[in-house]
Amino acid sequence: MILDSGICQIYKVKNTARPGEMPNETLVQIAECWYGELSFESSPIQYTENLEQIEIAQRIRILQNRELQEKAVVIIDGQQYKVERLYHGKDIESGELITDMNLSRVVKAYAIE
Repeated sequence: MILDSGICQIYKVKNTARPGEMPNETLVQIAECWYGELSFESSPIQYTENLEQIEIAQRIRILQNRELQEKAVVIIDGQQYKVERLYHGKDIESGELITDMNLSRVVKAYAIE
């Protein structure tokens, strides 16, 4: 698969509040990379342990980065997405090591550090 859909920025969520203060979640950039869009037939809805409804808004593929974790945030064209699921594997066509991500739309945008 050719990763030519654009460039995305990947962030981890960091609590920047001082001890004893209310949590203040801020994004800290950990990677910037080319991505390819993966298709899916519908907007799959996943139920978490707490029975929260999670609607997958986009699926993308990047070159493998095992430092990525679920709960990371990806920004594509100014829109923030939360990583719901990661898959580290190998591209069937090229044999390249890849990371596939299922993304849900972030409702309340995070501040960026």
